[in-house]
Amino acid sequence: MFGLPHQTSTDFEETLKELIALSPEHISAYALKVEEETPLGRAGFRPDDEMEADLYLLASDLLSRNGYHHYEISNFAKPGTECLHNVAYWDNGPTLGIGLGAASHRSPRRWKNTSDLDSYMSGGKEDGPVLEEDVVLDEQKEANEKIMLGLRLSRGVAADSLHKMKLPVVENFLTEGLAVETKGMYRLTPKGWLLSNQLFHHLV
Repeated sequence: MFGLPHQTSTDFEETLKELIALSPEHISAYALKVEEETPLGRAGFRPDDEMEADLYLLASDLLSRNGYHHYEISNFAKPGTECLHNVAYWDNGPTLGIGLGAASHRSPRRWKNTSDLDSYMSGGKEDGPVLEEDVVLDEQKEANEKIMLGLRLSRGVAADSLHKMKLPVVENFLTEGLAVETKGMYRLTPKGWLLSNQLFHHLV
């Protein structure tokens, strides 16, 4: 976790070095997000966006130089140890969520169980749990979602699938070094991942 109160780049770098020395197969690095109604939020703490960006790039550089593949926005792994469970989500594969508030996906449908415990316990029965969301994506929305999820991965997405959409932001990312295009694939750089919401906004 980075962006913590009183955390400095030196603190974070030392933490990363200690972690590297332990040689885990997989590392996840997430920026702190503070909700208003949490103790930190009520105390008035808000993470410094610029500091978090610097720490993110520090993690990407240091871990990559020490044998960890930055294969997804927030995840690093030694070769062959990527989290298949997470990759299944970014590949838009079928998933089944079981339990209160659990989400599921089977193309072209997405659904989510109710988050209300009483409804969940009393409803459904033979027909299955009460649903809070149940959406069938049309062909275009499903294609856009697949691109958006695929851009979270270091391998990226087929470049022609993006160029066909004729979005200026796609070319802007290339010009500004936030994305690269190699062997027919369009992928975001770590700096591009930091600003990925600007691109994703046009795909939602």
